[in-house]
Amino acid sequence: MKNAKQVEEILKNEIRLLPLKTLCKDSIHYLCVFPDFYEYGLPNIGMQTIYRECYNHKNVVPDRYYMPKEEWKDKELTWEQKVPASSCDIIGFSISYEGSYLNVLKCLRYMNIPLKQINRKERYPLVIGGGVVTMYNPLPLSPFFDAFILGEGEDVIHEILDVYLHFKGHSKRSILLNLSRIKGVFVPSIQDLKKPVLHVSPVNISNRPAHSIFLSKDTVYEEETFTIEVRRGCNQKCRFCYMGTRLRPARTISFGAFKRTVDLGLSHCQIIKCFYEGLPTSVIEEYLSYIEKKGGRLRVGSQRLEMLSERIIEMMARAGQRKLVIAPESSERLRKVIGKERIKNEDIIKYLNMASEKGIHDIGLYFIIGLPGETHEDLDEISNIIFTVRQHMNELGNKNGYLEVGINPLFPKPFTAFQYAAATYPEEAEKKLDYILGKLREFFPVQISNDVVDEKVEKPKEHTGDDSVIKIETTIGSTITFSQPILSRGDERIGDVLLDMLDLEDTIDNWKQTLKSHGLIASDYFRSYLFAERLPWDFQKCSVSTRHLISEYNLALEMEPSSPCTTNCSTCLSSCMV
Repeated sequence: MKNAKQVEEILKNEIRLLPLKTLCKDSIHYLCVFPDFYEYGLPNIGMQTIYRECYNHKNVVPDRYYMPKEEWKDKELTWEQKVPASSCDIIGFSISYEGSYLNVLKCLRYMNIPLKQINRKERYPLVIGGGVVTMYNPLPLSPFFDAFILGEGEDVIHEILDVYLHFKGHSKRSILLNLSRIKGVFVPSIQDLKKPVLHVSPVNISNRPAHSIFLSKDTVYEEETFTIEVRRGCNQKCRFCYMGTRLRPARTISFGAFKRTVDLGLSHCQIIKCFYEGLPTSVIEEYLSYIEKKGGRLRVGSQRLEMLSERIIEMMARAGQRKLVIAPESSERLRKVIGKERIKNEDIIKYLNMASEKGIHDIGLYFIIGLPGETHEDLDEISNIIFTVRQHMNELGNKNGYLEVGINPLFPKPFTAFQYAAATYPEEAEKKLDYILGKLREFFPVQISNDVVDEKVEKPKEHTGDDSVIKIETTIGSTITFSQPILSRGDERIGDVLLDMLDLEDTIDNWKQTLKSHGLIASDYFRSYLFAERLPWDFQKCSVSTRHLISEYNLALEMEPSSPCTTNCSTCLSSCMV
């Protein structure tokens, strides 16, 4: 029972805001699964929110499951009720990134559940998928799931549970047929992709703010941290960002709801971490000030430069936050292309000075390469921004301060203006990264890591290398630069590719060979798309029309809407409207 003992030790260190429910004969046993290790899965607000909604539903007992460590035994057991996962009624996966797709299959295998939906007989649980990536394209995973939630889950999960309760004891097909009638639920074995499937309606997040219900030091935060989703969606409309495009309208929890949620968090721990995008500076200041006023230690992630202020930086510093993370993304010219034209290079130095004055000495920067229209001059400017920041840190007497720079290629996402753009081939991404690194290495020592820019900035780090070091954190050089465009743009045929890759080493060569064995061509997932094409995810209907995405893409390329592609313009614009 090594797995059970390991899990028990982990759970002992948790703070729970909800008591454990007792499983009984008439209960629906709903297993919430995050397909990655506990340290990454526990902080996920999406999974915790679904757990809370299931908990509050009559006759439903929620349970949890995270990706087991390879050396553990008894991997089939649920974390809380300690029963085989295959005995649950419903298994709901919260899937946040394409890199976890193979983990989804591993988890099902650990649970002793047949991987393909078609092979699961009546006695097996319903397997439901939700989360960010399945909201924009569930098709690569569709052979393995009974149903998907297309959109926000707080309301629709209750409809799903009601249907299951009403038809419990009926055939699985009968249950799925009734689930397919719920707005925002996609049942691959029932619904025809030629007919539109509606997305879930937006949720009122002030009524039930999304926040932590489990706290632990054994996570990537390394401290007990209560997280709050202050804003859902973003009104800044960056053309590469799925969340800003899909989660409309952008919603902010009311100040009253925020205060009540902060008070709840502070009754369990001292650290409050807030997630928000695109909030006006005055609103950010008001909300964060409440945390400080109540004696909490606030934490914030990556900041939009145009929304920053000296007061916000002062509050971060007083709370002990040691790093300022910002996202210049690219050159000033390309910021106009992606919709971030308000960010100016001089603002980076202005806020760097403020941060240093307040005692924040570590800096994190995010950049994207491979944007439409990118030239070597844009790469030169990225290099110069990084060089200037490092040099200015040194001039401020901050040679030991960490500069961590995330540089990653554009992965075009469905339901964004850039869904039509070409993805950067791994070889080309490596050339561009090497070009940037070559310029930086003339002046500063550079370290390369395949991690992401570290936002767990609460604890000081021991300096263990050269002064003035620049740490580049990137997916370039790893398999994800090849697999992610395939997984985000693929259809149900990718399911068989995933099945084969499950037993192979996750390398680019194996991906290429496996794609070829299934008659698929890798370049099809990296090319640009014509506006007249029917894309795999076009069966979904949400609040953002194809006309809008085409218009935004033309604006990005500084093109007239009358000449969107190489085919007849009127045919393009009339044949691809949602």
